[in-house]
Amino acid sequence: MAQLNDEHLEVISRNKARRYEQLKKEREDVFNSSNLDPDTKNKMIEFAKNNSTHKLREVIKDFFSDKR
Repeated sequence: MAQLNDEHLEVISRNKARRYEQLKKEREDVFNSSNLDPDTKNKMIEFAKNNSTHKLREVIKDFFSDKR
């Protein structure tokens, strides 16, 4: 049973690391694809991060990519 718990924790850690890298890339995309001021960009990123669904992230990504 302890081995299962260790494996479970390892999967959780990998998922958290993967999500961190994904958020980091999304944030870079937002900052590189918009002429908005940094405060607005940070608010959009924070909103997407805290109210995150796949669809919401896609809408925000599309919004910023259309501004190029």
